[in-house]
Amino acid sequence: MRVIKCLAIASIFASCAVFAAEKPTDGATLFNKYCKQCHGIKGEKHVAGKTAAISSLPKDMIIKALKDYRSGKRSQHGMGQVMKSEVLKNTDAEIEALAEYITSLKK
Repeated sequence: MRVIKCLAIASIFASCAVFAAEKPTDGATLFNKYCKQCHGIKGEKHVAGKTAAISSLPKDMIIKALKDYRSGKRSQHGMGQVMKSEVLKNTDAEIEALAEYITSLKK
């Protein structure tokens, strides 16, 4: 009986690891899911005619902006709540991958 309980617990932990691994950390996948609708396929759009084309921004600036939106510290051009709702779903690793991908779009 003890072995069965141990196996059951082990299978629960294993399945949790599989589900955790399913969340995308690929920058292109994240960009297509969260960003391209407003910022364009190549990050070239100026949202509401006010923002910079995100593909022209340096990686560290993109990371800081996304983390600031996520924490609620940033609300540029009245887009704070929209951006926060999108970025809130992303981990630091995903933000890094996203910024890496966005900077690759300008090439």
